Amino acid sequence: MSFVQVRCVKCGGLLAADRDTVVSSCPFCRNSFSVSDGERYFSETVDIIGDLVTVSDMPVSSDCFDILRGVLYRYSGEAQDVTVPSGVRVIGTNEHNGFFEDVSVTAVHLPDTVKTISAHAFSGCASLEKIDMSSVVSIGEGAFEGCSQLAGAELPKGIREIKERSFYGCRSLRNVKIPDGVREIGSFAFKECTDMEVLSLNEGLEVIGIHAFEKCRRLKRIYFPDSLLKIESGAFDGCESLEEVYIGAQTNIGRDSFSGCMRLLKIEYEKRSQYLDAFPSYKSMMEKRRANNRCEFCGGELKGIVRKVCVSCGREQV
Repeated sequence: MSFVQVRCVKCGGLLAADRDTVVSSCPFCRNSFSVSDGERYFSETVDIIGDLVTVSDMPVSSDCFDILRGVLYRYSGEAQDVTVPSGVRVIGTNEHNGFFEDVSVTAVHLPDTVKTISAHAFSGCASLEKIDMSSVVSIGEGAFEGCSQLAGAELPKGIREIKERSFYGCRSLRNVKIPDGVREIGSFAFKECTDMEVLSLNEGLEVIGIHAFEKCRRLKRIYFPDSLLKIESGAFDGCESLEEVYIGAQTNIGRDSFSGCMRLLKIEYEKRSQYLDAFPSYKSMMEKRRANNRCEFCGGELKGIVRKVCVSCGREQV
Protein backbone atom coordinates (compact mmCIF):
# COMPACT_ATOMS: atom_id res chain seq x y z
CA MET A 1 0.00 0.00 0.00
CA SER A 2 1.36 3.42 -0.98
CA PHE A 3 0.02 6.82 -0.02
CA VAL A 4 -0.36 10.05 -1.96
CA GLN A 5 -0.96 13.54 -0.55
CA VAL A 6 -4.46 14.84 -1.35
CA ARG A 7 -6.75 17.66 -0.31
CA CYS A 8 -10.48 17.29 0.30
CA VAL A 9 -12.34 19.00 -2.55
CA LYS A 10 -15.09 20.12 -0.16
CA CYS A 11 -13.41 21.40 3.01
CA GLY A 12 -9.78 21.69 1.91
CA GLY A 13 -8.49 19.35 4.61
CA LEU A 14 -5.12 17.68 4.05
CA LEU A 15 -4.82 13.90 4.23
CA ALA A 16 -3.05 10.89 2.81
CA ALA A 17 -4.98 8.55 0.51
CA ASP A 18 -4.23 5.08 -0.77
CA ARG A 19 -2.92 5.54 -4.29
CA ASP A 20 -4.57 2.29 -5.39
CA THR A 21 -8.11 3.29 -4.34
CA VAL A 22 -10.57 5.24 -6.47
CA VAL A 23 -12.54 7.02 -3.73
CA SER A 24 -11.37 8.44 -0.40
CA SER A 25 -13.31 9.79 2.58
CA CYS A 26 -12.33 12.99 4.39
CA PRO A 27 -11.93 12.52 8.18
CA PHE A 28 -12.91 16.16 8.79
CA CYS A 29 -16.16 16.68 6.90
CA ARG A 30 -16.93 13.02 5.98
CA ASN A 31 -17.17 13.98 2.32
CA SER A 32 -16.28 11.32 -0.27
CA PHE A 33 -14.24 12.33 -3.31
CA SER A 34 -12.13 10.71 -5.99
CA VAL A 35 -8.45 10.34 -5.15
CA SER A 36 -7.48 11.80 -8.53
CA ASP A 37 -9.54 14.94 -7.84
CA GLY A 38 -8.03 15.27 -4.37
CA GLU A 39 -4.51 14.87 -5.71
CA ARG A 40 -5.15 17.49 -8.39
CA TYR A 41 -6.67 19.92 -5.84
CA PHE A 42 -3.61 19.48 -3.61
CA SER A 43 -1.21 20.25 -6.49
CA GLU A 44 -3.20 23.37 -7.41
CA THR A 45 -2.94 24.76 -3.87
CA VAL A 46 0.58 23.67 -2.99
CA ASP A 47 1.72 27.30 -3.20
CA ILE A 48 -0.62 28.07 -0.32
CA ILE A 49 0.15 25.19 1.99
CA GLY A 50 3.90 25.05 1.33
CA ASP A 51 5.94 21.83 1.54
CA LEU A 52 4.25 18.46 1.76
CA VAL A 53 2.97 17.65 5.21
CA THR A 54 4.12 14.51 6.93
CA VAL A 55 1.97 11.51 6.09
CA SER A 56 0.60 9.86 9.19
CA ASP A 57 -2.04 7.22 9.67
CA MET A 58 -3.28 8.54 13.01
CA PRO A 59 -4.49 11.93 14.27
CA VAL A 60 -2.10 13.87 16.47
CA SER A 61 -3.23 15.46 19.72
CA SER A 62 -1.21 18.13 21.52
CA ASP A 63 -2.67 19.19 24.85
CA CYS A 64 -6.05 20.67 23.91
CA PHE A 65 -5.44 20.65 20.16
CA ASP A 66 -6.64 17.97 17.75
CA ILE A 67 -4.36 18.05 14.72
CA LEU A 68 -4.46 15.79 11.68
CA ARG A 69 -1.77 16.09 8.99
CA GLY A 70 -1.12 19.75 9.63
CA VAL A 71 -4.77 20.75 10.04
CA LEU A 72 -6.02 22.03 13.40
CA TYR A 73 -9.65 21.00 13.35
CA ARG A 74 -10.55 21.23 17.04
CA TYR A 75 -9.49 23.21 20.11
CA SER A 76 -11.00 22.01 23.37
CA GLY A 77 -9.07 24.02 25.96
CA GLU A 78 -10.24 26.71 28.34
CA ALA A 79 -7.31 29.13 28.08
CA GLN A 80 -8.04 32.72 27.07
CA ASP A 81 -4.59 33.30 25.56
CA VAL A 82 -3.94 30.49 23.05
CA THR A 83 -0.69 29.60 21.28
CA VAL A 84 -1.18 27.20 18.37
CA PRO A 85 1.57 24.50 18.13
CA SER A 86 4.25 24.89 15.50
CA GLY A 87 3.75 22.66 12.47
CA VAL A 88 0.07 23.46 12.03
CA ARG A 89 -0.55 24.68 8.47
CA VAL A 90 -4.33 25.07 8.32
CA ILE A 91 -6.72 26.43 10.95
CA GLY A 92 -10.11 24.72 10.78
CA THR A 93 -11.90 23.46 7.70
CA ASN A 94 -14.93 24.66 5.79
CA GLU A 95 -17.02 22.20 7.76
CA HIS A 96 -15.53 22.53 11.24
CA ASN A 97 -14.50 25.78 12.93
CA GLY A 98 -11.06 25.92 14.53
CA PHE A 99 -12.36 27.28 17.82
CA PHE A 100 -16.04 26.34 17.61
CA GLU A 101 -17.47 29.68 18.76
CA ASP A 102 -15.40 29.58 21.94
CA VAL A 103 -16.46 32.78 23.69
CA SER A 104 -13.56 32.70 26.21
CA VAL A 105 -10.61 33.02 23.81
CA THR A 106 -9.20 36.57 23.81
CA ALA A 107 -5.86 36.18 22.00
CA VAL A 108 -4.47 33.69 19.47
CA HIS A 109 -0.82 33.33 18.47
CA LEU A 110 -0.24 31.46 15.22
CA PRO A 111 3.13 29.92 14.30
CA ASP A 112 4.77 30.92 11.02
CA THR A 113 3.86 27.48 9.62
CA VAL A 114 0.19 28.49 9.36
CA LYS A 115 -0.67 29.50 5.79
CA THR A 116 -4.44 29.04 5.66
CA ILE A 117 -7.31 30.15 7.89
CA SER A 118 -10.32 28.25 6.61
CA ALA A 119 -13.86 29.53 6.21
CA HIS A 120 -15.55 30.38 9.53
CA ALA A 121 -12.47 29.27 11.50
CA PHE A 122 -12.97 31.92 14.22
CA SER A 123 -16.55 32.99 13.52
CA GLY A 124 -18.49 33.61 16.71
CA CYS A 125 -15.41 34.10 18.91
CA ALA A 126 -17.04 37.11 20.51
CA SER A 127 -14.22 37.69 23.03
CA LEU A 128 -11.32 37.45 20.58
CA GLU A 129 -9.34 40.70 20.77
CA LYS A 130 -6.04 39.96 19.05
CA ILE A 131 -4.54 37.51 16.57
CA ASP A 132 -1.13 37.36 14.94
CA MET A 133 -1.46 35.98 11.42
CA SER A 134 1.52 37.50 9.62
CA SER A 135 2.44 34.24 7.83
CA VAL A 136 -1.08 33.58 6.47
CA VAL A 137 -1.69 33.76 2.71
CA SER A 138 -5.35 32.66 2.56
CA ILE A 139 -8.32 33.68 4.74
CA GLY A 140 -11.62 31.93 4.08
CA GLU A 141 -15.14 33.30 3.92
CA GLY A 142 -16.53 34.45 7.25
CA ALA A 143 -13.29 33.55 9.02
CA PHE A 144 -13.72 36.24 11.69
CA GLU A 145 -17.42 36.96 11.33
CA GLY A 146 -18.94 38.12 14.60
CA CYS A 147 -15.62 38.69 16.40
CA SER A 148 -17.00 41.89 17.90
CA GLN A 149 -14.02 42.56 20.20
CA LEU A 150 -11.33 42.03 17.56
CA ALA A 151 -9.24 45.21 17.55
CA GLY A 152 -5.75 43.89 16.84
CA ALA A 153 -5.79 42.15 13.47
CA GLU A 154 -3.17 43.39 11.04
CA LEU A 155 -3.97 41.88 7.66
CA PRO A 156 -1.12 39.67 6.40
CA LYS A 157 0.91 40.93 3.45
CA GLY A 158 0.69 37.63 1.58
CA ILE A 159 -3.07 37.55 0.92
CA ARG A 160 -4.44 38.34 -2.54
CA GLU A 161 -8.16 38.51 -1.77
CA ILE A 162 -10.36 39.40 1.16
CA LYS A 163 -13.27 37.02 0.83
CA GLU A 164 -16.96 37.43 1.58
CA ARG A 165 -17.91 38.23 5.18
CA SER A 166 -14.33 37.77 6.38
CA PHE A 167 -14.62 40.46 9.06
CA TYR A 168 -18.38 41.02 9.10
CA GLY A 169 -19.44 42.44 12.46
CA CYS A 170 -15.93 43.07 13.81
CA ARG A 171 -17.14 46.21 15.51
CA SER A 172 -13.88 46.99 17.34
CA LEU A 173 -11.65 47.19 14.24
CA ARG A 174 -10.52 50.82 14.00
CA ASN A 175 -7.62 51.02 11.56
CA VAL A 176 -7.72 48.76 8.49
CA LYS A 177 -4.89 48.71 5.96
CA ILE A 178 -5.45 46.56 2.89
CA PRO A 179 -2.17 44.82 1.85
CA ASP A 180 -0.55 45.65 -1.47
CA GLY A 181 -1.30 42.32 -3.15
CA VAL A 182 -5.08 42.40 -2.67
CA ARG A 183 -7.08 42.73 -5.90
CA GLU A 184 -10.60 42.26 -4.57
CA ILE A 185 -12.52 42.89 -1.36
CA GLY A 186 -15.45 40.51 -1.19
CA SER A 187 -19.10 41.22 -0.49
CA PHE A 188 -19.96 42.10 3.13
CA ALA A 189 -16.26 41.71 4.04
CA PHE A 190 -16.23 44.54 6.59
CA LYS A 191 -19.93 45.19 7.01
CA GLU A 192 -20.88 46.63 10.41
CA CYS A 193 -17.31 47.33 11.48
CA THR A 194 -18.85 50.27 13.27
CA ASP A 195 -15.70 51.56 15.00
CA MET A 196 -13.58 51.71 11.83
CA GLU A 197 -12.09 55.20 11.60
CA VAL A 198 -9.27 54.78 9.07
CA LEU A 199 -9.39 52.75 5.85
CA SER A 200 -6.23 52.57 3.72
CA LEU A 201 -6.81 51.02 0.30
CA ASN A 202 -3.89 49.69 -1.73
CA GLU A 203 -2.86 50.64 -5.22
CA GLY A 204 -3.65 47.54 -7.27
CA LEU A 205 -7.10 47.01 -5.75
CA GLU A 206 -9.65 46.51 -8.54
CA VAL A 207 -13.02 45.57 -7.01
CA ILE A 208 -14.91 46.42 -3.81
CA GLY A 209 -17.84 44.03 -3.44
CA ILE A 210 -21.47 44.72 -2.57
CA HIS A 211 -22.06 46.07 0.94
CA ALA A 212 -18.38 45.50 1.72
CA PHE A 213 -18.18 48.45 4.13
CA GLU A 214 -21.84 48.99 4.90
CA LYS A 215 -22.51 50.72 8.24
CA CYS A 216 -18.88 51.56 8.96
CA ARG A 217 -20.27 54.56 10.76
CA ARG A 218 -17.06 56.32 11.84
CA LEU A 219 -15.30 56.54 8.48
CA LYS A 220 -14.84 60.19 7.52
CA ARG A 221 -12.76 60.16 4.34
CA ILE A 222 -11.57 57.63 1.79
CA TYR A 223 -8.94 57.84 -0.93
CA PHE A 224 -9.67 55.25 -3.60
CA PRO A 225 -6.68 54.05 -5.66
CA ASP A 226 -6.44 54.80 -9.37
CA SER A 227 -6.38 51.05 -10.03
CA LEU A 228 -9.94 50.60 -8.74
CA LEU A 229 -12.33 49.53 -11.50
CA LYS A 230 -15.58 48.89 -9.63
CA ILE A 231 -17.34 49.90 -6.43
CA GLU A 232 -20.30 47.53 -6.20
CA SER A 233 -23.83 48.38 -5.09
CA GLY A 234 -24.24 49.43 -1.47
CA ALA A 235 -20.51 49.16 -0.76
CA PHE A 236 -20.55 52.16 1.61
CA ASP A 237 -24.23 52.32 2.40
CA GLY A 238 -24.90 53.75 5.86
CA CYS A 239 -21.43 55.26 6.41
CA GLU A 240 -23.10 58.19 8.10
CA SER A 241 -19.89 60.06 9.10
CA LEU A 242 -18.32 59.92 5.63
CA GLU A 243 -17.55 63.47 4.46
CA GLU A 244 -14.96 63.19 1.68
CA VAL A 245 -14.14 60.73 -1.10
CA TYR A 246 -11.48 60.85 -3.79
CA ILE A 247 -12.21 58.48 -6.67
CA GLY A 248 -10.07 57.74 -9.74
CA ALA A 249 -11.26 58.48 -13.26
CA GLN A 250 -11.57 54.83 -14.35
CA THR A 251 -13.70 53.71 -11.41
CA ASN A 252 -17.32 52.75 -12.06
CA ILE A 253 -19.87 52.86 -9.27
CA GLY A 254 -22.79 50.56 -8.58
CA ARG A 255 -26.27 51.55 -7.54
CA ASP A 256 -26.65 53.03 -4.04
CA SER A 257 -22.91 52.70 -3.40
CA PHE A 258 -23.01 55.67 -1.01
CA SER A 259 -26.64 55.61 0.04
CA GLY A 260 -27.18 56.82 3.58
CA CYS A 261 -23.96 58.86 3.62
CA MET A 262 -25.73 62.00 4.78
CA ARG A 263 -22.54 64.06 5.30
CA LEU A 264 -20.86 63.17 2.04
CA LEU A 265 -20.71 66.59 0.37
CA LYS A 266 -17.11 66.70 -0.84
CA ILE A 267 -16.54 64.46 -3.85
CA GLU A 268 -13.53 64.48 -6.15
CA TYR A 269 -14.58 62.30 -9.07
CA GLU A 270 -14.58 62.99 -12.80
CA LYS A 271 -17.64 60.77 -13.36
CA ARG A 272 -19.60 62.42 -10.57
CA SER A 273 -22.35 63.70 -12.85
CA GLN A 274 -22.64 60.30 -14.57
CA TYR A 275 -23.20 58.48 -11.27
CA LEU A 276 -24.95 61.25 -9.37
CA ASP A 277 -27.67 58.94 -8.03
CA ALA A 278 -25.01 57.04 -6.08
CA PHE A 279 -24.47 60.14 -3.91
CA PRO A 280 -27.99 61.11 -2.71
CA SER A 281 -26.91 63.75 -0.18
CA TYR A 282 -24.55 65.41 -2.62
CA LYS A 283 -27.23 65.31 -5.32
CA SER A 284 -29.73 67.01 -3.02
CA MET A 285 -27.22 69.73 -2.08
CA MET A 286 -26.30 70.33 -5.70
CA GLU A 287 -29.95 70.68 -6.74
CA LYS A 288 -30.56 73.24 -3.99
CA ARG A 289 -27.51 75.25 -5.03
CA ARG A 290 -28.59 75.27 -8.68
CA ALA A 291 -32.05 76.42 -7.70
CA ASN A 292 -30.49 79.33 -5.80
CA ASN A 293 -28.02 80.22 -8.57
CA ARG A 294 -25.06 79.03 -6.51
CA CYS A 295 -21.96 77.06 -7.52
CA GLU A 296 -22.56 73.33 -7.25
CA PHE A 297 -18.92 72.80 -6.24
CA CYS A 298 -18.34 75.36 -3.50
CA GLY A 299 -21.65 77.19 -3.05
CA GLY A 300 -20.26 80.49 -4.27
CA GLU A 301 -22.25 83.08 -6.22
CA LEU A 302 -22.62 82.59 -9.97
CA LYS A 303 -22.18 85.47 -12.42
CA GLY A 304 -23.07 85.64 -16.07
CA ILE A 305 -26.13 85.09 -18.26
CA VAL A 306 -25.14 82.60 -20.96
CA ARG A 307 -21.89 81.49 -19.36
CA LYS A 308 -22.18 81.19 -15.58
CA VAL A 309 -18.94 81.27 -13.63
CA CYS A 310 -18.45 81.01 -9.86
CA VAL A 311 -16.91 84.17 -8.37
CA SER A 312 -15.34 82.10 -5.55
CA CYS A 313 -13.71 79.11 -7.24
CA GLY A 314 -13.82 80.24 -10.88
CA ARG A 315 -15.48 77.09 -12.16
CA GLU A 316 -17.90 77.28 -15.03
CA GLN A 317 -21.25 75.59 -14.47
CA VAL A 318 -22.59 73.29 -17.15
